Amino acid sequence: MPETLKEWKVVITSVGQGYESTEGRHDYKTGTGTTYGGRGQPMDNGKSNDNFKDGKPKCFNLNKYGHMAKEC
Repeated sequence: MPETLKEWKVVITSVGQGYESTEGRHDYKTGTGTTYGGRGQPMDNGKSNDNFKDGKPKCFNLNKYGHMAKEC
C-alpha cells in the first residue's frame, strides 16, 4: 500500500497500463453467420439439452428420465 504522495501518484498513473485496447479488436464471422469479437466464440445457446426428455429430468445416478438424482 502506498504511503507517500509520490508513491500514490505512481500507483494512480499506472492504473490501466498493461490492459489490451479495444481499438485493435476485430469482429469475426463464423460459417453459420454469427459475428463475434474478442477472445473466443460465444456460447451455443441453441445446442440441444439431453438432460430433459418430454419435460422429464434425467437422473444422473440411474441415467434414466423421470426424476432427478437428488430424489433417487
